[in-house]
Amino acid sequence: MTYGPQGNIVLLWQEMTTNGSDAHYSVYDPNSGTWSKDATFFTDSALERSFAPVWDSSGQLNFAYNRVEIIVTNETIELEGGGSVTISNVPQQGRVDVAVAIRRLITDVAILPGDFTVEGVNYLPGDVLKLSATLKNVGDVAVSNASVSFYDGNPAFSGTLITNLVWPGWLEGSATNAVLSTLWVVPEPATNRTLYAVANPTQEFTEFSRNNNTQAVNICGADLSVSMVAAIPETNGSMRVIAQVQNIGAPGVTNTILALRRERDFGVPLATAEVPPLEPGLLAQVVFDLPVGMQPEGEAFYTLNTDENGVLDDVESNNNTASFAVNLWLDNDADGMPNSYEIANGFDSDNPNDALDDADKDGMNNYAEWRAGTDPHDEHSYLMVESLASIADSVSEGIRLTWGSVSNRFYRIKRASNLVNGRGFSPIATHILATPPVNTYIDTSASTNTGPFFYAIEVE
Repeated sequence: MTYGPQGNIVLLWQEMTTNGSDAHYSVYDPNSGTWSKDATFFTDSALERSFAPVWDSSGQLNFAYNRVEIIVTNETIELEGGGSVTISNVPQQGRVDVAVAIRRLITDVAILPGDFTVEGVNYLPGDVLKLSATLKNVGDVAVSNASVSFYDGNPAFSGTLITNLVWPGWLEGSATNAVLSTLWVVPEPATNRTLYAVANPTQEFTEFSRNNNTQAVNICGADLSVSMVAAIPETNGSMRVIAQVQNIGAPGVTNTILALRRERDFGVPLATAEVPPLEPGLLAQVVFDLPVGMQPEGEAFYTLNTDENGVLDDVESNNNTASFAVNLWLDNDADGMPNSYEIANGFDSDNPNDALDDADKDGMNNYAEWRAGTDPHDEHSYLMVESLASIADSVSEGIRLTWGSVSNRFYRIKRASNLVNGRGFSPIATHILATPPVNTYIDTSASTNTGPFFYAIEVE
């Protein structure tokens, strides 16, 4: 600890950080009667220790110290009973140098990058925004009633003052906790803006540097958002796609193009359309009519992309694309099985009777196999209860059912107390999502009812 000519007390010590052992310090300010927050002189891998401070004639703190080089090595340790293990990145002390550092105690407030934020939704005229600035004292001594001013536009070029806020009382040296916030209603006209936060705007106290006093945030700007409204495929593979584009920013936009592509295809689009001029907040629907054969049978994925011609400086690109899937169902013989499934499994897509056939003779007809997602040519592949057991433990009590399940299916469990003509079954659980390869369900109500119980599992 050392006492300075201006009445400051400086405490120096050695402390570990994520970078290693560094020299820390705290300064007592006699004007405010406060100690500064703990700060570091260094943030390096070398170790600093054994401080010897002294003040020079200009009031600067000088201190000599030992600077210890840290060398990272590998250490091999012999194990009892034979063998060894090598430990990497073991720190070892190397050369020790005597070093001298000079520090002038300064006054300096700052708003650093990332410490000025603007929170809002669309940033359009009439919207309420929250402006927040974190005022930091990057100096060593406290400052009193430090202020921050917010501006609409650059204050150096006739920017409009929004408000001036004051942090009441003393802000200690190295303090980072002064958050000043205000609400602001975006004025007309709808246009892109730059907001500024300035610390110590009227220079009520002298600072070491004013280069860190100002931060700016750009708001507004054109912002196109796209979504899919409808996709209507026809049996001949033609399709109509209706998309919606909205300008949720400001100012208005013109001459923009919307493109439709197959997903993950970054080449020439399937179709493009011109988006009508959009004033702030307005939306428009755009229609694509794709020709015959464009949509294949089954499922296909597409992407819509706004501003295809790149004429906008869009302030938010995450909403410029929208993906969607289209499923074209073709069933020539109207037997409930799509053509693609019938052809893949060797059935006749023009014969409605093969839906009731049982190709593998496992008791499930071809249509039932398609619904269940099982293999119609494997007699061991069919929807069935794999186990049924009574359980009673600390977690639950009842009847546990397990069955083989297939992805993208929902199941229904039904229960009956008799098997008279299959009547008497009623659902006890519905919309059970598949968890392949096996699903489990516990009928806890069975523990409070008298059996016997009979169960059936169905695909919804």
